[in-house]
Amino acid sequence: MAMGASMTDSSIIFNRKKVKYALLDTVLDMDLDNKTLNVVIDSRTLFDIFYIEFYHNLIPDLIKDSNNTVAELFNFIGHYNNYFRKKFRNLNIKFTIIYNSGPDNRETKDFTIWDKKNAKGCKLAYINFVLNKAQKITKYFKNISIIDGKGIDNHLIPLVLIENEDINYVHSALFITDDEFFFQYSKYFKNFALLKASNSIAKIYGKQDYWKFLYEKNSYKIKENQVLIDSELTTASFLAYKGYEDITPIVDLKPKQLMAAFEKNYFANKDTFIMSLEAKLNNPEFNKRLHKLDLEFLNDTILQEDRSCIYSQVNNSTKSCNNIMYSLNSKSFNEVINLQFLLEV
Repeated sequence: MAMGASMTDSSIIFNRKKVKYALLDTVLDMDLDNKTLNVVIDSRTLFDIFYIEFYHNLIPDLIKDSNNTVAELFNFIGHYNNYFRKKFRNLNIKFTIIYNSGPDNRETKDFTIWDKKNAKGCKLAYINFVLNKAQKITKYFKNISIIDGKGIDNHLIPLVLIENEDINYVHSALFITDDEFFFQYSKYFKNFALLKASNSIAKIYGKQDYWKFLYEKNSYKIKENQVLIDSELTTASFLAYKGYEDITPIVDLKPKQLMAAFEKNYFANKDTFIMSLEAKLNNPEFNKRLHKLDLEFLNDTILQEDRSCIYSQVNNSTKSCNNIMYSLNSKSFNEVINLQFLLEV
């Protein structure tokens, strides 16, 4: 937090997600020999403070000063940029923040949350305003993109970028998110990690760690020598089975029972576990749900015009503009952006 800043300073939004460097050293185990790292930042996780009851009385003060919020957003990126550049000297690092400023096109979504007359709509409007404002500044950096799905769910934005090779699947990817949906991206990268970020407790999960994530999320103990399910094959099907966001569980079981039933079916029918699951459930809803949650199915629903809109927002700057950024600091922000680490690219 900046010197003299109050507890309602915008830094409180992002400081909660800044993992201390000493803690990152203990949890981060990524092979970055290929020298390129794509860091994908999930805006829903980043701004989750707006949906946590404990912080509700602070929100009016946070909303008053969007300039400070934008400045602290770039400081958040600088925190991780500094860490990776110090630890991996020759690393080519690209940051991509993903968000969706409009109602997305999945049938399951509740469009009423975009009504700015209600409290939730106001928060979304503020978050979108901040990210829209920050997006205009990214052109002064060569390694930061802020991508608005503009109706395309933010879960799908990285997939569009991968197909256009703006995010290269042969390189490493670090997703900063609490959202289990993003484990589906593990199969798209040679080297994948999901960082569940907190300034006091951080968890990092690799390509095959979705079931480890579920066990820890539900406070279940993994037994010694326990074989866990193949995460790359099962993430979408388990989401369809247990429910996700506004999709309710397909069977009325507690989380531990859901996991146990799914695991039993998987290990008994590894090669055909999805077909076996459908037959066992005898429920046509399962396949319908899978089509709404599996990246490969969802990819077919994205129109070319929407893909082009996402492509057009990628920042293709080849160098950072130091002088312009220092001018922005003096004219546009109440709190100074810590530029030095962002500009050393």
